Amino acid sequence: MRKKLVLPLSLFLGAITTLLFVQFLHQLDGNEEKQTERAQVIVAKENIQENQRIKDDLLDTIQVPLDAVDQNAIKSKQEAVGKFATADMKAGEVVLQHRIKSQKEENVLLSRKIDEGYRAVSIGVDFVQSVSNLIEPGDRVDAILSETVKEGDGKTVQSSQILSGIKVLAVGRKMSPPSSKEDYAEYTSLTVEVKPQDALALINAAERGKVQFLLDSALVSTPADEGK
Repeated sequence: MRKKLVLPLSLFLGAITTLLFVQFLHQLDGNEEKQTERAQVIVAKENIQENQRIKDDLLDTIQVPLDAVDQNAIKSKQEAVGKFATADMKAGEVVLQHRIKSQKEENVLLSRKIDEGYRAVSIGVDFVQSVSNLIEPGDRVDAILSETVKEGDGKTVQSSQILSGIKVLAVGRKMSPPSSKEDYAEYTSLTVEVKPQDALALINAAERGKVQFLLDSALVSTPADEGK
């Protein structure tokens, strides 16, 4: 009787083993397929500076494993082109949602760039007053007032320095230094960061006469340089 049960039992156990093995293979194939699934993300093609406008040629598309994709990763260039960087990004870095902002958000950001105790004020400039439109955000400038005053029976033009070393926050609506590939654009205003009392002096000077800006050097002097 026992011998008669051995064969059916062996066949049953063999079928169970085969079924479990097949299920294991299917699970293994599924895991391998899942591991090979990839998704498209957008990365910086070259270094991008904070507040720089993002253009198509600054971005690249790569494929990464699906399980390595950040949920905030930008997946198409259209989501980023035309916006501004909220922080510096290195070449090859994945562009995330919170690292870019729209023009509207850029305008709001100006208030965060002003140091405590200072104010931002804009002064109209022409090509000459702005040093041929060569002044850029982050530069330091001196403000010179030229005004016509009475002198005896006639008039004369007098010039005097009213402020020095003031920080430029924006030129026109642009608040970031130019990139190497950025197109030249003219502007008609400078937005500078000044103390409240200096803002009054600068506004008054702009009403009284013509304010010319002098561009300071961005180089840091050394004791050896000062001795020259």
